[in-house]
Amino acid sequence: MYKKNFLTAALAVCLQLGAQTLGTDYKGLTNGNPISPCVFCADPTAIDYDGSLYVFGTNDHQQFLVNNKSGSNGYGNIKSLVVFSTDDMVNWTFHGTIDVGKLCGSWCGQSWAPSAVWRTTSTGRDEFFIYFANGGGSVGVIKSTTSPVGPYRSPNSQAMIRHGMPGVDPCNWLFDPGAVIDSDGTGWIAFGGGDPQSTGSKLWPGNSRIAKLKPTLTAIDGSAVDMPAPYLFEASELNIIGGRFVYTYNTSWSDRNDWSSYAKRGSNAAPSSCSMCYMVTDTPLDPDSWEYRGEYVPNEGNFGMGWGNTTPTCISSRTATTCSIIPQCSSRP
Repeated sequence: MYKKNFLTAALAVCLQLGAQTLGTDYKGLTNGNPISPCVFCADPTAIDYDGSLYVFGTNDHQQFLVNNKSGSNGYGNIKSLVVFSTDDMVNWTFHGTIDVGKLCGSWCGQSWAPSAVWRTTSTGRDEFFIYFANGGGSVGVIKSTTSPVGPYRSPNSQAMIRHGMPGVDPCNWLFDPGAVIDSDGTGWIAFGGGDPQSTGSKLWPGNSRIAKLKPTLTAIDGSAVDMPAPYLFEASELNIIGGRFVYTYNTSWSDRNDWSSYAKRGSNAAPSSCSMCYMVTDTPLDPDSWEYRGEYVPNEGNFGMGWGNTTPTCISSRTATTCSIIPQCSSRP
């Protein structure tokens, strides 16, 4: 009886819709961007899993609501992540939020700029990891053994990356993690940012770090290493493309007067202000092995949009051998 009544009701709804003229759709039936016209999402990361793309982002909507929907920006009240998925890059499903603050407890003040990876263990179980910035002071991680949308838990009783850990200091901002798993199953994470250290310069701020992860993927294995990323400011991301490590980041707004002093600049011109640049290597823990390859996306202001910080995004696959990099232009109007 229930099934019969349900089908009857569904048919009635379809007949009513067929008699109506559809109004103008806000997003557009063939427009895949933005992902959502009503849920604000910043700093996206993504994983390719079981035929769908899952996107995780900073929950700017939480800050928007705290600000009484005033539209003014800010990040101090964001303690959750938003989750979307798609199987055609046009139609998107909103899966709600992950309450990172509740999962991690008192040590977690914010959850920004996530980076997600997943793997299949030797026992055939799929595991999902989301690394996030706890403000600018540390990096945390949450884990799910069920699905990309959770439920998640905190595997640690404190932040995974903290000041005072080997190789981390001096680094102004411990945030914007970028994680990847190589073909051997080893995990790696890049992080850092901020204005130049007192011993640094505009060309070499001294705030970019990379570290190997332990087999659990929830702790650093050994010491972090300082990467020579010219004009780094924020938005670290780590990929493996064509078998090589690719480190991408957002440059600062500072002048480029000291570019000529960079001995390994090759034929690359100085990157423009607040653009996306990249470096490559085969041996990520060897600072001298990193090769600067230049700017690959100028600031969005060059394309008629508002001037602001530009963020690269990694799409993580099972093998981590092919990743795409897409820019985030704006989290809200």
